Amino acid sequence: MLGRVLLSLVLLMVAGRAYAAPELTIGCSPTSAQLTLEQVRALPTEAWKTVDPNAPFVDLAKAEWCRLQVSGADTLGAVVRFKVSSALIAPVATFYWPDVLRDDQGTQVGVETRSFGGARHPSVLVEARHTGQPIYLRFLTRSSPRGVLEAWGVSDFTARVRAEQSFEMAVMASMAVLGLMASLFAYQLGRRVLVYLCLWVISVIVLRVLESGLFTTWVSIEEDARRLLNTLSLTVAIAFSVVFSDRYLKLGDHFPRISRLLMALVLVLIGVGLLTVGQVTTHLRELYNALIILQFMLVGICALVLFHRGDEMARFFILGWSPVLVMSVVRTLFFLTPAPLPVWLEPLWQVTLLFAVFVLLLVTARATRDAEREMHVVRRAASHDALTGLANRASLFEALKSGMAKARTTRAPLSLLFLDLDHFKHVNDEHGHDVGDHCLRHFAATLQSRLRADDMLARLGGEEFVVLLPGVPLEHARKVSDDLRNVLSEHPLILGDLTCRMTVSVGVAALRDEDDAESLLKRADAAVYRAKAHGRDRTVLETVFDAPALSLR
Repeated sequence: MLGRVLLSLVLLMVAGRAYAAPELTIGCSPTSAQLTLEQVRALPTEAWKTVDPNAPFVDLAKAEWCRLQVSGADTLGAVVRFKVSSALIAPVATFYWPDVLRDDQGTQVGVETRSFGGARHPSVLVEARHTGQPIYLRFLTRSSPRGVLEAWGVSDFTARVRAEQSFEMAVMASMAVLGLMASLFAYQLGRRVLVYLCLWVISVIVLRVLESGLFTTWVSIEEDARRLLNTLSLTVAIAFSVVFSDRYLKLGDHFPRISRLLMALVLVLIGVGLLTVGQVTTHLRELYNALIILQFMLVGICALVLFHRGDEMARFFILGWSPVLVMSVVRTLFFLTPAPLPVWLEPLWQVTLLFAVFVLLLVTARATRDAEREMHVVRRAASHDALTGLANRASLFEALKSGMAKARTTRAPLSLLFLDLDHFKHVNDEHGHDVGDHCLRHFAATLQSRLRADDMLARLGGEEFVVLLPGVPLEHARKVSDDLRNVLSEHPLILGDLTCRMTVSVGVAALRDEDDAESLLKRADAAVYRAKAHGRDRTVLETVFDAPALSLR
């Protein structure tokens, strides 16, 4: 996916290299009077102000008509393109060929600029028979045109358009995939801040579809509707970006006043954006762009301050979002000038957008991993003993009930060992609880090393432990018990100069038809009581007459 984007970027750069382009001569009529096509053709040559085709159309703010001449075209002709920052704010213009005698008030009309060959900028094909002759261009928009006119050879132009389309689609497809994956993470985690970021991804994709000209190629819409779509899509994308940044960095906790200021600026931006739809003035456009720059600068400064304080979230934010913020500010600064965006700026800006979404995915994946890890820790804490790491009483009873049900279904034996460390209270009294804790951990690790994977060793509490032996009959369980006692005696705990030798009393019980978990455990406990009474450090099997033991140990 990322490889496709990089490949498309390389093709775009190659297609953007300087070719032997046709020569374009541009003249503008400085008068603002409403002239017809016949009157324009009658204007003397000195009435047309020559414009540098490589310079922005600064002088077109009052111009309605332009005269173009294309020379040096190939046999296929040439393509004249009006290069602008967004297809939604491109000027609506009509071309009149040399053989058109009347304007749109007559029976013959010009050709309105659309997108030739799927170009994102308004463009028109100039046939070879019209090269070298004056072509008249009439602007129909209420807003002043912003951009440059450029001429291309048809073959070069087609290659450029294909490269632009491939790059645009690769970026948007990659963002859509990464945004969808991030949305799944956000849904799984249930964190609202990630939802805001996913909404930002969607709004950016919509913005790119609109700015690329794909939408206007499919649907013919009026100038006011195009301006409204451009303003709304841009404003929504910026609003979600700022809201996400505020929530992600928790500016409300760190900088509450700046957080409130950012939210207020978002509302002001929306209001100014709506005003620009109704009336396009230089002051409103400059105010709108200045608000964007101010919000991005505030977010960037807050992120840097938090990063300096060692905030981990700010570190990820700066990694993923600093390029986007910087490129967005640079892009907006260019919007404040009549010049079109540089060739390198749009691809680089889109790459930073994609990089930001990629970092988003990494952050959400990391958050998901951390959440799962925390959940695992919580679950383990609820089901395992904190000191020894063994299953606790709750887990034991769960496993015991499950094992009893399985044994009854398969008619397999099931035995249980109840273990009680001998004289453990003396260890705590004589050497302290730290040594006692080491003894318990050593005891658990020693026994666990001798058991099968299917066996279960659990700590009931204090110095009492239980071993569940599925598939093991009573007599064999006794051998397991003796083996555990022997291993324990052969591996004492050594703490520096202190050697702790431990013994254990074991009661063994096997599953009966009438048993439940409590009764099976109580019979094993009664057997332990008898082992204690007969001198400890021994294994005692249950008897038919075993009853619940009194807690005398």
